[in-house]
Amino acid sequence: MRLLAFLRPLFRRREVMNGRCAGWIFVACLAVGALRGFAQAAEPSCTAGSMGGGMSYGVEAKGPPLLAVMKTTFDQNLADGNSIHTETRVLLARDAVGHLMTQVLLTCVPIDKGQSTPRYLVNVHDADNVSSTTWYMGDASEEIAYVSHPRAASAQAKRSASRAVMPPRSEYKREEIGYKTISGVSAQGFRETHTISAGEVGNAQEFVTVTETWQSIDLKMVVMHVQNDPRHGRTVTAVESITMGEPDAALFSPPKGYVLKERTQ
Repeated sequence: MRLLAFLRPLFRRREVMNGRCAGWIFVACLAVGALRGFAQAAEPSCTAGSMGGGMSYGVEAKGPPLLAVMKTTFDQNLADGNSIHTETRVLLARDAVGHLMTQVLLTCVPIDKGQSTPRYLVNVHDADNVSSTTWYMGDASEEIAYVSHPRAASAQAKRSASRAVMPPRSEYKREEIGYKTISGVSAQGFRETHTISAGEVGNAQEFVTVTETWQSIDLKMVVMHVQNDPRHGRTVTAVESITMGEPDAALFSPPKGYVLKERTQ
């Protein structure tokens, strides 16, 4: 359980140069070596990378309890021959009563002698209470956790959003592409092909975007999402590691000493 051993210190206050502490967790956007480094080094290196495709990771709040690391890889070849490659990681935890925790590495804050320290965003969604609790942890983070109760979108608003995402002139094709095993999890695949007609978004010629989604029905989550878009490069988000079973309850609550505040929406 090396991953759990890595997580527990994060929820104690993190040690920094002034002796204060702060800890925390979800897109722990670090390489595997960096994850191990957190467990071993007092002042690990910090690499934020890119936030990737911005997907919601397709995990339902209610499902089998688990702890998982999602890895996002982004690649883009530029017209001048240059290229961009980034890797980020996110931590997910889900318990048996409908709490879903995500931890994202927001940025790396410079401290001293070329060293950086991480700053995270943690969100816990409560499916039963239809609420979300959000807090920041890391350098210069306020010890405040914000609780919000998102309003359900109306059917009309959902239809409007759908129309905004799907331009009427685009040609869409959706197909099943079979099953495969990803990090030990069997998943069913779907492919969506979007043909963007010439002139639709200011493009001189038509182009095609292709998205693959691999979903585990048993785990109620997307275990791989692949997006190829000529405008934005290739983004792959997939489960890198997964541990079945009830996660540590401390992952779903703000650290001790944090003040809860209601946030209206």
